[in-house]
Amino acid sequence: MQQRYPVLAQHGFPVSKIVLWQKSSGEALFITLLAHPARADESCFTATFAAARFDGIGTLKRKYLRPELSS
Repeated sequence: MQQRYPVLAQHGFPVSKIVLWQKSSGEALFITLLAHPARADESCFTATFAAARFDGIGTLKRKYLRPELSS
C-alpha cells in the first residue's frame, strides 16, 4: 500500500492487520486496522483502500473469499 500510495510512507503508516472485504455489490476493499493500545482484543480502523487498484486482487479474492462471490 505504501508503494501504491507514497504519501502513507511520509509520516508512517502503522498497521496491525489488513482485512480483505467484499461488499454485497462485489467491490473488494482492503481495510487496515491498528491494535488498540489498551485492549488487546480490539482493533481501531485506520483506512480503506479500493482493492481493484492493486495487482493480483483476482488471485486474492479466489484464495480468501467465497468462490461464488469472486469475479
